[in-house]
Parts: sequence; structure tokens; C-alpha cells
Amino acid sequence: EMQLTGDGSRLLLVVREDNVDTLLVVDRAAMTRVQRLPLFEVVDDGETYREYSGLTVGDGWLLAQATDGSFLLLDQTAGGTYETRIQDSLRPVEAWEYLLCRDEKVLAWDGERLAVAVNQDWYNKCGFYLAVYDRTGLRYAGRYDHSQDAGQPEEWRLRCRPADVVALTMEWAA
Repeated sequence: EMQLTGDGSRLLLVVREDNVDTLLVVDRAAMTRVQRLPLFEVVDDGETYREYSGLTVGDGWLLAQATDGSFLLLDQTAGGTYETRIQDSLRPVEAWEYLLCRDEKVLAWDGERLAVAVNQDWYNKCGFYLAVYDRTGLRYAGRYDHSQDAGQPEEWRLRCRPADVVALTMEWAA
């Protein structure tokens, strides 16, 4: 996978080297590699299957995900390289399965805490799930049910639904 940082100054390239999915950070102006950062070891042993599955580019941070739900929150340093700040799983509650792994999730990073939220049922309910992580791991996991989701009619067009597929927004208060 290949992406640009938000300001366009760095190229982010994820490659597989010796069975390890690795992030290469390239300075676009000089076209030189400024960092090589191993992300996930590829595992396929019959019980566990893990490989890189996606990169979310934030403002000065990256979220790298693997197929087993594990993630790395990478924070940009003053020198423009990245360091791992949080390593955990987007499956904080077994019953949630892979809900927080969906592409429709919303993320907020304040330099210390990562909040992850996702609608309960893609586009059919107004309730959502929320998980908060810090360097020590999961700090909070909650399911928020919306009162208008109770007693929903069978006809989906008559249901309370979010305004958009990604209707949630989050930010940390200053």
C-alpha cells in the first residue's frame, strides 16, 4: 500500500520483507528513505492468521491495522519519523468481534489517548461502540444504545438511521 502524509511531504509505503510487513517512510523532495519500521510479523499457522490490513493517516499520526484486529498507533516525532505509542487490539471485547476494525470507524488521538468509535450496525442504528486506549492498553470500552433504536420497525426505510455512513465525529477537548 502507498499513501501520502497529510502535508504531502512524505510517502508512506508498506512492503513485506522477510515475512514482516514493514512501513517505509520516504522524503518526497529528496526521494530518500528516512525510516524503515517493522509493523507486523506475518503469521499463518492454521490457528492464527495475521498480516497487515490497512493504514489510516491522521494529523501527525498513523494507525496500522492487521487482519487479527491488532493495531499500532504511530506518532510522528519532531524529526518526521514515527514511533509506536500504542500497541493493542481493536477487539477489546470478544463479543464485539471485529466491529472496531471496520473502515467506517472514527478515530481521535490527542498525543496520549486514542478513541475509536463505530456505529453498532453500519447504517441501520444510531447507537455506537466506543473504546479508549493509552500507552498501558485499553482504558475504556462501552456500548451506547440510542433510545430511537428500540422497537425499530421491520421496514428499514422507517428506522432511525444515522445521517451518513460515517455519521460519528469525535475530538478531544482542550
